[in-house]
Amino acid sequence: MSTPKNSNQDNKLKDKTTMLSTTTRLRVQAIIKRLEKMEEVTLYERIYLNKLASTSSLVRNWIRTALGPEATDIDSALYE
Repeated sequence: MSTPKNSNQDNKLKDKTTMLSTTTRLRVQAIIKRLEKMEEVTLYERIYLNKLASTSSLVRNWIRTALGPEATDIDSALYE
């Protein structure tokens, strides 16, 4: 039983948006931990998180879980 070609392409696109390399995952989690502890996070790191969150639901959920819904409400229109 074969799957339609479009279905395979959709799955590949979905995988690309949710999968992170180990290096990226560790970097994101370290930044989020510092944000939770109210430690210093550079503007560059905040921009990096924002860009990843705009394309990755996984990162967006990590941020929402760590910082609460009020942290993501500001940019919610961008992600929907």
